[in-house]
Amino acid sequence: MGAGLLGACAPARSPAPEISAAEIVTQADEHRNAGRLKDAARLYSWVLESFPRASERADAQFGIARVEM
Repeated sequence: MGAGLLGACAPARSPAPEISAAEIVTQADEHRNAGRLKDAARLYSWVLESFPRASERADAQFGIARVEM
């Protein structure tokens, strides 16, 4: 009986998988290359804000500079 109750309380969907800074930078690069500069800038900024110790921070900063040009 307890297992049925736990099943009824389970969330309807599982949480979103974690995404890495490298994956975000790759997506941002794709947006930049396609001319979607606002989307690219938003993703590069997300890396800078959300991954303070990631090695991809330099790539994100460079990406923002390229978007600004």
